[in-house]
Amino acid sequence: MILIHLALAACLLATDESAAGDGEICGLVVNLSEDEAPAPGIEVILRVRLDGEFVAVAAVQSDREGRFAFAELPVEEDLVYLPGANLDGIHYPGPRLRLDRHHPTAMVKLAVRETINAPNPLVIRRHEIVIQAEAGALHVTEALLVDNPTQRTFVGRGGSDEQPPVTFVLGIPLDFERLTFEQEFFGRNFAMVDGRLATSIPWEPGPRWLRFTATVRNEQSVRRWQRRLDGPCEDLRVRVRQENHDQVRCNLAELLTDTAEERVFSSGGKTLAADHILEVELGALPLPWMSYARWLALLLLAGSIAGVGIALRTRPTQDQADVSPGTTAAGCSSQRRGKRPRVRPSSSPARMP
Repeated sequence: MILIHLALAACLLATDESAAGDGEICGLVVNLSEDEAPAPGIEVILRVRLDGEFVAVAAVQSDREGRFAFAELPVEEDLVYLPGANLDGIHYPGPRLRLDRHHPTAMVKLAVRETINAPNPLVIRRHEIVIQAEAGALHVTEALLVDNPTQRTFVGRGGSDEQPPVTFVLGIPLDFERLTFEQEFFGRNFAMVDGRLATSIPWEPGPRWLRFTATVRNEQSVRRWQRRLDGPCEDLRVRVRQENHDQVRCNLAELLTDTAEERVFSSGGKTLAADHILEVELGALPLPWMSYARWLALLLLAGSIAGVGIALRTRPTQDQADVSPGTTAAGCSSQRRGKRPRVRPSSSPARMP
């Protein structure tokens, strides 16, 4: 039985009477984990785009042969329908559809898959890293081809009511200032979980590219960049681009290239284990002008302090400056204060002339 949502009723009211209620979307639900066998008892959801968002407007269950149907739908070219099927808590969307007077009926095939939570089947077929150094920053761009070689969707295990199971963790350093994903989908679904950058995205069978760029502030002329691999990696390649590329070291084998602008390191076709630590040592990195300004300010301050100290040690005192030749400092002090010279009395009477 179709459960009509209020949003669908609004669509019916928004269309004219000749176009409303003549459309139908029907089809078959198959299980790709079972060689496309018909999937009975699967919940099928119909969504329609309203105000730029897809809203669920109806739901049915597939019959014993895996068939389903949505009838009495508005036939309007401006309406976009999106059917999809749910299995084990995972939604598998189908194609987007439009109905018009010439094509009021659409036939679709929806595919679902069974799930697996352990062991983790994900393999990194290819991992490319480009490290670009500039004054005050490192730009690290990565591209990972993550593959699920099984016929089931990997959903991870564990989790709780507040946090779903984690399916993939990025082992990048967490000192980045900015992290930008090429696809907004990944940017919305990666978050910090227990001090790790992780996601709960269900990984369907097949390969999928994951690309992002991390910007790291740098104020050191020498830096060690480390990264833990996110899974078994069959092909890892690192490119380092900086002016003093001869100051670069890596714990991978170096590849000879025809360009002098970068150095390239590779795993050489050897599969690296998950949690393998990649290390890249960068030397003679360009620093921001503010770093040089701070050092210059410190040198000027130290020079000023040293100059004042020397001046204090070499400047004569006021008492020393007032002493005339042939007088002692004590005598000068007595004369300056207006004191009379003390006369010692004689023991015998003074002789009169």
